[in-house]
Formats: sequence, C-alpha cells, structure tokens
Amino acid sequence: MLDELPSLPLNDKDNKRKGMIYNSLAVIRFEKDDIPVAQEYLKIAEQCFSLSNSPQVLTIVRTNQYTINCKKNIVNSSKDEFILKSLPSNQISKVKIYINMGYTYQTNYNNEKALEYYQKVFDSEENEINPLDLSVAYNNIGQIQLTNGCYDKAIESYTKALELGFRSVPDTHPWIIDYKKNILTVYRYMRNKCKEQKFMSD
Repeated sequence: MLDELPSLPLNDKDNKRKGMIYNSLAVIRFEKDDIPVAQEYLKIAEQCFSLSNSPQVLTIVRTNQYTINCKKNIVNSSKDEFILKSLPSNQISKVKIYINMGYTYQTNYNNEKALEYYQKVFDSEENEINPLDLSVAYNNIGQIQLTNGCYDKAIESYTKALELGFRSVPDTHPWIIDYKKNILTVYRYMRNKCKEQKFMSD
C-alpha cells in the first residue's frame, strides 16, 4: 500500500489521508525506538500537509506521547534531567508535525536539526496555534539550551513554556508541574556551576 501511495493522483483530500497514514506509521516506529524511520515518515507527513490547502487536518491518529521514563534514558535517570514533551492529540496540523519532528531529532541527539523544526513552529502561518503546542516547543528548546550551557536562555524558554501552558491548563496539570520542575532544575545547575567555579578559583 505504501508503495502505491506516491503514484496516486493526489488532491487535497488524498494528501490529508496520506499524511495521516505516514504520521500513524511514524508514531508506531517511534514507539519501537526506530527513530530514523520515524523521522522519514514524519517528513513525508509534513510534505503532505504542506500540499493541503487546509491549515488544520483532523485525524483519528493519536500522536506518540512519550513517557517520562523514555527508552533512551534522556529524560529521567539517577541525575537531574529534563522533561521533554511530544504532542498527544486527535487533531494534527503542520505545527504538531514540526514539534514531533523536532522531538524525534532531539531524542536522537541532533539538536541542531531539532531547533530547525521548532523554529518552523514559530514561523508557521497558521492563524490559531494552540498555546499548549507553543509551550511544548519552548520547553524542548529550553532543554537544548541547558545542554549547551546557556542557563539564562534555558530559564527564559522554560518560563515562556510555563506562561503559555497556564493559558490552556490549570496549575495542577502534569505539564505545568513538569515545566516548574525544569526551571528549578536549571537553577540547581546554575548553583552547582557557581560552586564549581569558586572551587577552581580557590
């Protein structure tokens, strides 16, 4: 079936269907830790949604919701780590594809490529972007900035994620709690860095 899809005469409706199929396959591959294939399928889904004239594409596909204890052990470990987010939803748009694409690159340690896709979220021409979607992008960017030692920028990104999250969900929502934990963890890193610098200068 997949081999036949590219040869079909595609209209807007066909592109949406094809995009949903590849998005579904990407979710399956991602859950099986087959990151490269998931990335390829998400690229095709992105292309399909780009060819569609509709800014919002409804689908019954559930996007992969990566748990805190993810397989690659980059979220929780014996050390303080940072909580990444993907977008579980029954409503898929290019914005969600960009975020999930960036997420797959980030979990595969390709931060430069991940940032390219997160930037596409902010450059999107979609009229209404869910604030919670934007909060996910800022949250994941914050983790990259922290990894690069940019503590102030990480705090700024995590704070934006928190502020945007508050627009959509209550302060008891698990994601809000996670965003707060990320901010506190950055501050712990900053304090430890100061202690290290003081030790080295003594």
